[in-house]
Amino acid sequence: MATQFPLHFLLLPHLTHDHIIPMIDIAKLLAQHDVSITIITTPLNASRYTTTISRSTATGLKIQLLHVPFPASETGLPDGCETKECLPSPVTRLIPQLPQRH
Repeated sequence: MATQFPLHFLLLPHLTHDHIIPMIDIAKLLAQHDVSITIITTPLNASRYTTTISRSTATGLKIQLLHVPFPASETGLPDGCETKECLPSPVTRLIPQLPQRH
């Protein structure tokens, strides 16, 4: 007789809202079939979606968020820059280089 192990999916969405929201929807669909889901994301993104995930777990779905710190400053990004939307725009990077008018 074969031993059955419960399925557990790890989901790692791209760090942008238009990827995270559909990934949460996929997590809900999978969890409705008695599958455990862990969504790996940054603390900032987790805080944005905690309410949505909490509502789902309150209905019995097995979904959890795993917070993984994003090393923004170590990669030359501003602290707290954890999504594509937080990236400095090319225009912002050019402003300090523009000559001052006198």
